[in-house]
This record gives sequence, C-alpha cells and structure tokens, in this order.
Amino acid sequence: MVARHKWLLLILLLAASLRVCHLGVESVWLDEAASVEIARDPPVDVVRDAAQDVHPPLYYLALHVWMRMMGDSERAVRSLSVLFSLLAVAALVAFAARWFDRQTALVAALLAAISPLQIAFAQEARMYALLTLTAMLSTDAFLCVLRDGTRRAMAGYVVVTAAMLYTHAYAGFVLAGQGLWLACALVASTNNRPRWWRRGLLAFGLAALAFLPWVPSFLSQLYGVERAFWIPPQATLAAAVEAQAGSSSLAWLLAPLAVIAVGMSLVRTRRDAREGNWSAAAVTLCAAIVTCVIGLPFMLSRVSSPIFLPKYTIAASLVFLAIVARGLVLLPSRLLRGGLILGLVVLTLVPLHAYFTTRHKDDWRDVVSSVERAAEPGDLIVFSQAFGLAPFHYYARRTDLVELPFLDRSEGLTARSLNAAAGVALAPFDRVWLVLSDPDATTDAVIRNLRGYGQAVDDVGGGVEARLFMREGAPRRRP
Repeated sequence: MVARHKWLLLILLLAASLRVCHLGVESVWLDEAASVEIARDPPVDVVRDAAQDVHPPLYYLALHVWMRMMGDSERAVRSLSVLFSLLAVAALVAFAARWFDRQTALVAALLAAISPLQIAFAQEARMYALLTLTAMLSTDAFLCVLRDGTRRAMAGYVVVTAAMLYTHAYAGFVLAGQGLWLACALVASTNNRPRWWRRGLLAFGLAALAFLPWVPSFLSQLYGVERAFWIPPQATLAAAVEAQAGSSSLAWLLAPLAVIAVGMSLVRTRRDAREGNWSAAAVTLCAAIVTCVIGLPFMLSRVSSPIFLPKYTIAASLVFLAIVARGLVLLPSRLLRGGLILGLVVLTLVPLHAYFTTRHKDDWRDVVSSVERAAEPGDLIVFSQAFGLAPFHYYARRTDLVELPFLDRSEGLTARSLNAAAGVALAPFDRVWLVLSDPDATTDAVIRNLRGYGQAVDDVGGGVEARLFMREGAPRRRP
C-alpha cells in the first residue's frame, strides 16, 4: 500500500514537471490572447462576451479570478490550465481506483501524466484542461448516481456536469455517451431497469435545468456556427484517434488495448452485475463516451457545418486512457504487461521531444516588439484580420500608434466596400504597418489597397508578420 502511494506521488510529480516545463517560453497566440482579453473584463461583461463567442463562460470566469491573483503573464495565465490538468489526473486516479483497482489507477495515472495531448493543452490558456477535468468528474459521478442513488451523489453529478456544460459545447457529446450507455444497460438488464431509469433521467433533468439559463445564448451560438464556422471539413476519425494517443505509433498500440478491455468487459457484464462489480460497467461507459465524443460530431459535420476538430475530443481523453489502462491490467502475463508499459513510455518520448523542441504558437511577442521599436509616432497599423488585435494588444505598450482593423470575410465585407474603406482610411498616412495573420482572400485585398506605397520593412515572425509600407516620395527610415 505504501509503495503504491509512493509510485502515485512520483507519477503526479512527473505530470507536474512535464506541464510546467517551458510554460512561458512561447508567445500567446490568437485564442489565448482572446481568453485573456475576455477575462480582463468584469464578470458581467465576461458572460456577455462569452455569449458573443462560441464557448460558454465558465473558463473565462475562472481565468478572471485567477488573473486577479496571479497576473496576466504567459506563465501566469497558462498555469490555471496546469492546475486543471493535474486535478484531472487525480480525478482519473480516483475513478480507476473506485471502479477498477489500484493497479489500474497507477497505470492510468502514468498514461495521463505523459500524454502528449494532455500536456499540450495543460500549457494553453484555453478551456480544454477544464473540459477534461469536468468530463472525468461527470463520468465518475454518473456511475455513483446509478449505484448509490443518494442525494449527495446526485448533487455531485449535477454540479460537475453543469460545470462541464458551461465549459465547452462538446460536453453535450459526453452526456450523449452517458445516455447511450444507460439506454443499452436498460435493455440488457432486467433487475436494475426501473431504478437506473429513474436515477438516470433525474440526473440528466437536473443537469439540463442547471444549464437552462445559458440555453438562449447557446442556441444563438449554434446558429452562428451553422451559418459560418472556421473549422475545415477535412478532419478524419483517424486524426482524432491519433490525437488521443499522441502519435500514430502510439495509436496502433493503445487502440488494441482499449478493444481488449471493452471485449472482456462485454463478456463479463452479466456476471459482474450479479456480483455487484461495476468494473465492466465502467469500461463500457467509457467506451460509449469515446464513441459519442468522436463519432457524433464527425457524423454531424458530414451533414451540416463542420464542427469536428480532433483537439475538441480531448473531452474523452481520460476515459480513453482509463480503458487502455484496464486493458493492460487484464492481460494475463505480468511480463507482457511490464513490456507494454515500457514500450508505451519509450514511444511517448518521441512526440514529447517534438513538442518541447518545436514552436507551436504564432510569435506575436517578437513581432509586436519589432514594430514598436521601428514605428514612428502616428504610424498606422493595419490588421489583415480583426482578431489580430487581441494578441497585438496583449504585448503592445505604445499608445501613440493608430490602429485600423479590417473586417474579415465572416463579417460580410465585400471587395468593393473594402476598397472604399481602404481609400479613405489610408489617405492621411505616409507610413502603414500591415500585420498579417492567418492569410486569406481578405489579406490579398488589403495588400492591393496599398498601391502607391513601397515596402520598406518585412519583419517575419513565426506564423505572423509585420510589413512596413511607405508612401512613394515620403522620407525613408530603416530601423
């Protein structure tokens, strides 16, 4: 017992070390800057801003409180996700220990501690680590509700599930997985059918009631996504499985272990139910959640506006690792189990090395610094995309520059109106800085409107760049 606690402590320390390593090295990028911009507002405005975004407000509110205590540096704003990620690993340990055994809990903790997907989003000032935590807690609480049916279990489920729903829209697919499992369990079971049916419906109903105040905003967001959303339709199911595993090599190893766990659990379901053992139920519930979180948005994206993005499936990441850990522990050979665990650790080193040695985020910090060093008072800064304002403002310190955000295509700007607006806006300025991010057709239109200007400086950063254009005949000054 003491030895297992020591191993668990070492695994949690490993998880913490990997999540804080290089935490503030890279610049914030567009989405992170948007998180900070929203979270800087008072709570009432945070909720209003979130309603105009595509995500619910809980993460932004949590970040608002966190920034009041910790500041808004890169390391500070990302450290909240580190905290949520570590709590998620702890929640996975508690889940596996409760429904399986301590050995499965240790293996699951190790897999989560070194998971490339978990580490990447633990270092991102976005809501994905919180989504992972609340999805794991909701899954655990759901089984507690069905098994115990106590008010405490019901209250716990409603709180964590409401938190999940107020964190990300993919929470709905986690609920769909729970509902799918309950429907299948009710068909397969005769003894527990009335009891589970009442408890499950009550749990879903109370969680939905808690989410009711946000429903009008959610429907408005859903309508906006249906009209136009940025997600490309090319994402595949294989990409989602690879994201869950961390690499294609790991996917070929983890997926069969998950299949083994599910297959053995289906065989043992009836026997476990008679003996009061919930391990098979826990595995099949996790499998239902993984299926719905990955499969449902993929299918919906084929008949409607694309909403399937592999990183969003992080909602099912920990339950997937729980299945894998169970599959490992159920293997008959101790030598085989040890060899596979060692192989998983070794294979994980490759994507982890790539993650920690490769730049992943647009380098707004260096580009903004270069612009502010070279710009003259009164220079005009034009943004090819309106959302470039958020990361620029995160790093900008000067207030003597004029900013002009061009509307992007999602706001319905036509080439003709762009040309008219540009002609009026650019006329008073001899020096124009063009900040380019996420180039598209609108970007080309902005550049075309700089006719009569000569390019003097091109400061290229990682994923974003700033170009200085000077009106022909104006005095040139190279920084």
